Amino acid sequence: MDATYQDLHELNSLAFKTSYVEHLIKTEKVSMADAFHRHLIAVALPTAKVFNRVMQKYGANPIGIEFRHTGRDAWAFVLRACPARLPRPCTRI
Repeated sequence: MDATYQDLHELNSLAFKTSYVEHLIKTEKVSMADAFHRHLIAVALPTAKVFNRVMQKYGANPIGIEFRHTGRDAWAFVLRACPARLPRPCTRI
């Protein structure tokens, strides 16, 4: 599956992007003429769209929520501090 210019535009227009997507968009090496770069964009787009939806849904602050993709991507949003009033213990990383 190869990405189109519309896919690249959609990826670029997302409000929230992972560092990988930011790098993929901003790198001068990204060229739609290159089949490998079209492949990278096509692979990144579905996950990037989900990440963007999650960040929008939780106001860019999805603390305490973990998301996993059936592939290799996983995101965990953890608390910055562990207040004692939480109903269960939390761990600082």
